[in-house]
Amino acid sequence: MNSKRIRILISFLLVVILALFFGFTTESFFSASNLSQLLRDAAYVGTIALGMCCVIISGNIDLSAGGMACFAGCICARLALAGMPAIVCILGAMAIGAIMGFINSLLVNRLHIAPFVATLAAGFVYSGLGLIFTFRENGRIVNKPVMNPGFTSIAGKVGIIYYCVIVWIILTLIIYFVQLRTRFGMHTYALGSHETSAKMSGVKAIRVKTINYVICGVMCGIAAAFTVAYNNTATASLGNAMEFQAIAACVVGGVVMSGGSGNAIGALLGSLFMAMLSNGMLKYGINVDWQKMFQGALIIVATAGDAQFARIMNARMRARNS
Repeated sequence: MNSKRIRILISFLLVVILALFFGFTTESFFSASNLSQLLRDAAYVGTIALGMCCVIISGNIDLSAGGMACFAGCICARLALAGMPAIVCILGAMAIGAIMGFINSLLVNRLHIAPFVATLAAGFVYSGLGLIFTFRENGRIVNKPVMNPGFTSIAGKVGIIYYCVIVWIILTLIIYFVQLRTRFGMHTYALGSHETSAKMSGVKAIRVKTINYVICGVMCGIAAAFTVAYNNTATASLGNAMEFQAIAACVVGGVVMSGGSGNAIGALLGSLFMAMLSNGMLKYGINVDWQKMFQGALIIVATAGDAQFARIMNARMRARNS
């Protein structure tokens, strides 16, 4: 079994262990209503994590994901309030996300600003734009209900499975296929592993980076549309800290922050883990502030664990070759 499969297996086992722990230590963890809510929450972060993993694998980072979700969600809510069909609202959010992702790529590829700085600053801009487009009355931000049954119906579910979960799983399979079975996917991994070598091999670095940033923006738009439909409004807090939750999900799922390793299945498992962790901590009555501390500590532990795992696998590979 190669290192990639081992890493996915580790992520899967972490999800199973956490589920069993909360299942045996709380009363309602495995109830249908709780599992339904857990999967829905995982889908929101997980959809953004899919886009984030594409950017990270290519050797970059996107700290503007929360801002993109905020702006795309506010535009989506405006379209829904104007009576637009659900498909128009969703496509509008996706288009706004794609534009913001493209702008991020311009900042990184054309202006040569470090991805960390470029996307962090862009995130503040997008959040500010979201504030401009939030609903207001007498100059004050209000939670104005979106009275559009056609649009809010996308927040529904089949049995206990919300539509957003179904879309999340389908998107995961599509991105996983693209990553492992297409030339673009191979170029993304090559670029993240060693950019100079990838360029010398004919990989069009700017094009690959741009597409991955656009994918991330589109995923943020999709997540924002479903969030607005479920909450029946768009607020200034929409997308708040979502980028860090998505990054945490990717790291737990085995997406290496230095690039060149990981995949969409890992991001899905990481999102499930993070959603379970938040759900379980709420059942224990742990304060939200402490939850953030746990999430931050988890990123550190997961990153350190991945580094140690990589050392072990490299040592085994050298031993075999010697």
